[in-house]
Amino acid sequence: GAGHLPPDLILQDELHLFSGPLGTIAGLYETASDLLCARSGARPKVLGSTATIRRATRQIRSLFDRDTCQFPPPGLDHADSGFAVVDPDSPGRVYVGVTSAGRSPRFTLQSVAASLLQSSTADGIAAVHRSGYGTLLAYFNALRELGGALVLMQDDVKMSLAAFAGRRDEDARELDVPAELTSRKSAAEIRDLLAELGEPNCPHQILLASNMISVGVDIPRLSLMLVNGQPKTIAEYIQATSRVGRGGTHGLVVAAFNNARARDRSHYETFCSWHGALYREVEATSVTPFASRAIDKALHAVLVILARHLVPGMADDPTLDDQGRKQLQPFRDAILQRVEAIDPDEKAAVRQALDRILDGWVARGKLERWWDDTGTKAALLLSAEEHAARKASGTRAANAPPTLNSMRDVEPSTTFKVLES
Repeated sequence: GAGHLPPDLILQDELHLFSGPLGTIAGLYETASDLLCARSGARPKVLGSTATIRRATRQIRSLFDRDTCQFPPPGLDHADSGFAVVDPDSPGRVYVGVTSAGRSPRFTLQSVAASLLQSSTADGIAAVHRSGYGTLLAYFNALRELGGALVLMQDDVKMSLAAFAGRRDEDARELDVPAELTSRKSAAEIRDLLAELGEPNCPHQILLASNMISVGVDIPRLSLMLVNGQPKTIAEYIQATSRVGRGGTHGLVVAAFNNARARDRSHYETFCSWHGALYREVEATSVTPFASRAIDKALHAVLVILARHLVPGMADDPTLDDQGRKQLQPFRDAILQRVEAIDPDEKAAVRQALDRILDGWVARGKLERWWDDTGTKAALLLSAEEHAARKASGTRAANAPPTLNSMRDVEPSTTFKVLES
């Protein structure tokens, strides 16, 4: 609005997360964001932060259409990054590899978990460190594996724990129901759980977590982690395991490898040399904002954003006539200019898609609302879920293009309810 200036600086944390489907859709929406934030042709500066990235120049070009300058530049001493200096006396992390060779992965997982849980209460551990090892953080690559472990931790682990305690002539540790940190929990439940995990007398002995744990979870108390199988990417492995050992206690990370999987077996066989140069193995990420599937899903939304905010009179009226189309022409050209800089091979396809979207928008005539899933009024857009539901039920879907509700959920979601007959 009048009197308000666009931002001059954009801070983008966890830059490595903007890859794959999320990075692709985010890069497409950045096209609109850039045009909205530009002032007299000057775009805001973007400052990105990450510890695990490769081919950053290509990724940043695809995401933000900008040149890259690394700060601070690589120095002469690996122990001084410019932001931090290595302290050899501070607690770090110890990595231990365990293979399931000769036994099933489920048996290996539960026996290692039981041994760690029982050992964390041993008399040899100083009282000041006992709280840090009191909670076992178990990481899983998939919710399906985590669900199976939920039962395992309440049955098999308790029996193995009792067996270990008897063999060591110790009292068996009492276990409560494991806590869970996954997308199946609400935001309020996750907030309360993270607060409890930070307390010295945390009531949770076992925390089962998905890859949600690898981003933004900074709890200095956590010091004990069990990784079930090698994560899909090295960046994910580095980010997830760095959640432990962040406080005054040494972190212990035990990776349980599935011997039946070639990738897990390879990482176990080269465990020491691989961990000695872990950051060298970080994979390059893929961001393709102008790929055909991304164009189908979100290119029309980019035009809608620009029309609502930059074309006078369209904020409250989604109807597009020939005059309005002429006003959108500079934005169409700006999008094509961005495609030329990022992925010139897709320029012809994007031009055809833009013209098709504009032709369809004009042909729809008078529209009453920008978005309406109820079907009571003529709307420009329809949610991807509602469009999929109408198509599945045989109901004639409106001409409104299906539109994403979230950049993270790139496919329509369906809710299942189990009813008693």
